[in-house]
Amino acid sequence: MAFDLSVLENQDEFQIPTTYKVLTLELNLQEIDLPKVELPMYYEIWNWEGDLQPLPNKWYKLIRSCFGSKFCQLKGIDDDSYLLKKYVTDTNCFDPESFYFITTRSEFCATGFGWYDDEEKKIGKLHWLAVDSKHRNIGLGKCVVLLICQKMKNTGIEKCILKTESFRTNAISLYEKIGFKIINEEEVNN
Repeated sequence: MAFDLSVLENQDEFQIPTTYKVLTLELNLQEIDLPKVELPMYYEIWNWEGDLQPLPNKWYKLIRSCFGSKFCQLKGIDDDSYLLKKYVTDTNCFDPESFYFITTRSEFCATGFGWYDDEEKKIGKLHWLAVDSKHRNIGLGKCVVLLICQKMKNTGIEKCILKTESFRTNAISLYEKIGFKIINEEEVNN
């Protein structure tokens, strides 16, 4: 799932509403001209590059910083092994070239990755979009989404889908500006 992190603002006390919708959004990559990725000055793009030592830890720290420790506990993200166990070791679905980090001066600021569920690899999923609160509102989330979608499109993926909650309005707005359309809504009661 991709999440809008602006509602959390690095505070563990964020309470998920008791009732909300899980939205599925889709972008037809064959019918869209994606804009060029333009990073702000002093920011760099990193790929996964198969580095199993520091990158899972950097990912975990960024996710925990953005989502908060309560959210991570709820999702079972106890340490950097979650990423390795849940995603990286599944070599049929995980593409290290679709896993992006944006950094500045060696600080990890944003991340997200593409995931492939179907055997024909015609549909890709955007997962774990996160932007650190100190680096929001300068376009890093958009850059990560575009990088992932461009990679998918260039490798023949026809559609990119993602899921997010209805209360993550900033993320939904970003996705819709890029061209994603809501294709499904599921009611959730906690």
